[in-house]
Amino acid sequence: LKNVTFSNAQEIAEKRGYKIPRLEDIIRELPDMRFDFELKEEGYETELVEFLHAYLPDKTRYIISSFNDRSITLIKNKDPEIKAGLRLYEKNPKNFIETRISEVFPFKRIEECNADFVAFNYKLLPAGLAWRSEKRGLDVYFWGLETQPNLNPFLKNRALKGIITDRFFEVQEI
Repeated sequence: LKNVTFSNAQEIAEKRGYKIPRLEDIIRELPDMRFDFELKEEGYETELVEFLHAYLPDKTRYIISSFNDRSITLIKNKDPEIKAGLRLYEKNPKNFIETRISEVFPFKRIEECNADFVAFNYKLLPAGLAWRSEKRGLDVYFWGLETQPNLNPFLKNRALKGIITDRFFEVQEI
């Protein structure tokens, strides 16, 4: 997709009978939706902040997250009021052991990049990150819920602010 312009993609989509909405259209059509903008790579932080200022000025409607510490630092430098957080649990890290250690013990990284929260894959729950984050007053988001794990014990954690998902499932009452 990196070599395809929006115009080209729209043209291909129209030939197949549908239209690709722009992000600003989605934001306008879903006024009650809260968004997580996940930065996959470094380099477009300024453009994202400018876009959000123009199309989503209500900062309570979104968070920004990234595995990239530098991206979080750049976002916070552009606008300290934007809620930005560090994602943890890289799927296939280059330095597996070093990465996993930095994910199980992330608080120095979080402080250095000025993150407001930590967003980690539910597979890291046994490492006690939710409880350690709560002790530090750090907000927590879970992600990666491909299945419906039993989250009931963790839903009681006061640090949990949300579950980031692109799937819908029913959460059982605690």
